[in-house]
Order: sequence, then C-alpha cells, then structure tokens
Amino acid sequence: MIPGYELRIVDEDRGQVEPGQVGEVAVRGAPVMAGYHRAPE
Repeated sequence: MIPGYELRIVDEDRGQVEPGQVGEVAVRGAPVMAGYHRAPE
C-alpha cells in the first residue's frame, strides 16, 4: 500500500474484476498522469 494512491484491476468497462481474472491496472493519485503519451483516446 502506498499512501495517497488507489490501485485496482478493471475490465474494459472500468468495472472491478474478481481475483484471478485478467484486467487492466487502474491507478489513481495526485501525481498520476491523465492518459497515455500521444494517445488521447
């Protein structure tokens, strides 16, 4: 755990996935970027 950050694994609809399922890492915190470099979508 890192204070000031929230981390979870989400599906393509941004819903949280169950343990053991494949998903994308979603991180939230003050110094986290808003998106991917040169990929606004």
